[in-house]
Amino acid sequence: TIYNNNINWNATGSSKSSFGVYLSVSSVFYGNYNVTGNNIIVYSVNSIGYGVYLYNAVALGILNSNIIQSNNINVNSSSSSYGILLSNFGTSNSNTIQSNNINVTASSSSGNGVYLSNSGTSNSNIIYNQTINVKSTTSTSNLRSYGIRLTNTNYSNVSLSRINATA
Repeated sequence: TIYNNNINWNATGSSKSSFGVYLSVSSVFYGNYNVTGNNIIVYSVNSIGYGVYLYNAVALGILNSNIIQSNNINVNSSSSSYGILLSNFGTSNSNTIQSNNINVTASSSSGNGVYLSNSGTSNSNIIYNQTINVKSTTSTSNLRSYGIRLTNTNYSNVSLSRINATA
């Protein structure tokens, strides 16, 4: 459980990704992570910024039953920005993302409020009661802002969210 923290990451140096919370599956089964009540601020002047990133890189890995709720997440980066990203190559089911306040700014690529990115299997996720503001300020063809973005995610429930996406 990651609970009730103030996390500030100000990356002004080399071009490395910046993370508020990063949890990675390196074994067969992980899950039941709880990220609740945190104030997360990530500023990355030279690379990608992530507020909360849960990553399952194991093809047979399982990342189930995670809860990300009641967080204030602010991400501002010179590249792609993610408020909450669940990236999965194995199995990721029954995750709950609820009641978060997410503000994302990306200055040279896409901005993503909540993104469930799946190359494996992902079912029965709940995204509920989000307040999401996303802004992408690039002037290239990468100009995209996504409030909630789902890739290969089946039977998920998205409801009662307020989204402002500007590109």
